[in-house]
Amino acid sequence: MTSDDFDNIRLLYTVSVSDIANFKQTQWYILNQSLVLFGALATIEHSFEFGSGNNNVIFVIAGFLIWLAGCGLLQRLDGSIEARRERLKNCRLKLGDKFIKAWKTKHSGDSLLWFFESILMLAFIAYTFFICVAFAKSC
Repeated sequence: MTSDDFDNIRLLYTVSVSDIANFKQTQWYILNQSLVLFGALATIEHSFEFGSGNNNVIFVIAGFLIWLAGCGLLQRLDGSIEARRERLKNCRLKLGDKFIKAWKTKHSGDSLLWFFESILMLAFIAYTFFICVAFAKSC
């Protein structure tokens, strides 16, 4: 392998690691913002006492759309993370035997997609319950 090839692989490796870190940070950001949106909608519903059934349906649909968008974005980012991991794996194969031997560890399967989606689902259920209780109290 030439020096230019090695530099290119090192650059690709560095960029891929940076991408993974950025995608993981973005996943946390999406989760946090989704939870903030659930809280904001619940606060709006409670503060202005939108007691009619039609308004409550609109709030539940809005919550569902937040959950759907959040899960969709998280899945897309998880796919990007897996693609970068595959790229890293291919880069490692081009490096020397000593590097490969030192790097070999069992993969922990550290995708947190299930965790993020579970939190969003629990938040949506709690939010919907809150809306239903608020509607029941207004009747």
